[in-house]
Amino acid sequence: MAIRTNYEDDIFLLQTMIKTVKAAVQLEVDAELFRDKLIEDLLFIHTTIQKLFRGLCENRKLLRRAEYLRSIMRAKSALIEVLESCLDSNTALYVYLAAYAAKLRAYRNEHREDVDDIRNMLQRTDQDEPDDQDVVSHEEFLSLLQQDEEESEQD
Repeated sequence: MAIRTNYEDDIFLLQTMIKTVKAAVQLEVDAELFRDKLIEDLLFIHTTIQKLFRGLCENRKLLRRAEYLRSIMRAKSALIEVLESCLDSNTALYVYLAAYAAKLRAYRNEHREDVDDIRNMLQRTDQDEPDDQDVVSHEEFLSLLQQDEEESEQD
């Protein structure tokens, strides 16, 4: 059975989770209590956003693909900011997250590369789309049909 991905809601939830983690990183919480949860959330967000991104890369004919790619790009950019905050030695959590620094840097670098890839994909998509002048509007289409019907009645 095929699994249907609801990109819009999935990306929205990820963006909300990223905002929550960003707020947590900016607070001066007891890091010993929240470190494991923050790392767990970052791992979940990273893994999930990568699955969604791969799905969009593989499904080139998906309706609204460009819109979803833009949303993924925004989410990845926000996640990069959070990861950079976690890696900033001036934050209260840095000492507690130092053991995960290599993994967090790898995530950050991967998302930076993905953001660049998405920009390139969107550029190619924009170039591949036909000009608006080549598209027949609904009104033009109806007018053509009416003309065709009038010609048929005259015959």
